[in-house]
Amino acid sequence: VIDAVHKLELDAKGEVEVRVEYAAPVNDDIRAELKAQLAKITNKGVILKENVDPSLLGGMRVYVDSTLYDLSIRGKLDALKGEFAS
Repeated sequence: VIDAVHKLELDAKGEVEVRVEYAAPVNDDIRAELKAQLAKITNKGVILKENVDPSLLGGMRVYVDSTLYDLSIRGKLDALKGEFAS
């Protein structure tokens, strides 16, 4: 319930909270570019919630609402593994 209220508050302000997991820490230039691209995609102001997860091996995972954009090496390897298992 609290998450739903928080989301409604953000919607009213024209903002969206985006969770990002990086394989390694990123610099401010990369962070700013990512935020700008996400603002274009969502047509909203972006609030980044960031975390570092070395198990991604490289790249990042981006969670916008209930959508996952897996741009990590781990995600690509898992997808290949699934293709070979088929």
